Amino acid sequence: MGRRKKGETLQEENKELQKRIRHTAKEMFLELGYVRTTLPKIADAAGIPLRQLNILYRNKEELLNDLASQLMERTREYIFHTLLPEKAFPETWSPEEAALYRYVMLLGMEMEVLDSNTMLWSFWKTAYCIPHLFERIVERHYQYVTALFSVRMSSQFSYEKVLLVCSALGGYVMAHGFRQPYNWPRIRRTFLTHSLRIFGISSGTIQKMLDRLEEQRPQLTEISGKILETL
Repeated sequence: MGRRKKGETLQEENKELQKRIRHTAKEMFLELGYVRTTLPKIADAAGIPLRQLNILYRNKEELLNDLASQLMERTREYIFHTLLPEKAFPETWSPEEAALYRYVMLLGMEMEVLDSNTMLWSFWKTAYCIPHLFERIVERHYQYVTALFSVRMSSQFSYEKVLLVCSALGGYVMAHGFRQPYNWPRIRRTFLTHSLRIFGISSGTIQKMLDRLEEQRPQLTEISGKILETL
């Protein structure tokens, strides 16, 4: 019993330490950019020995992946419990439309996070450019989509379609590094339109979903900021 309690205490301490490291890394990524931030700098700012940090994260990519994973999980929680509980959907929407709209909202919030903080660009650029990190992004999106739909629907919303959506989202991330200015609201709507088409959604339904998303955009902007603060 005492041994188990000691193990639980150690586990809780590791969770708190990981949380402190993630918060420190996020602040440094935002201030210095991903490239200029190093594990020794993170350890020093977090007030822990580098060897202790290395027990939890062997390299900076693992830390980046953990941050991206936490960001998506917090976003998912806000979507399900704050923005879009079951009662929030119009009665005319089918269960499939409601489920897909939750995925569209996730995509919209990821873009809001990027658009609202230019320093995040180096963070996302790295995540989308390194193959094994990008693969984990695709896997997280795929798990989110398959969790939204019943077994009957999951075969339709296949891994390949999610891969295409994530690849397009990666292009959206890369475009933030171009020298030419763009009309981001228009590009965002074009991206979401084609993402929905990939899933075989009709033009009328796409219009309906994107109009609703635009109505909720002030909420997305506010919540995206809150999510970043809590990481």
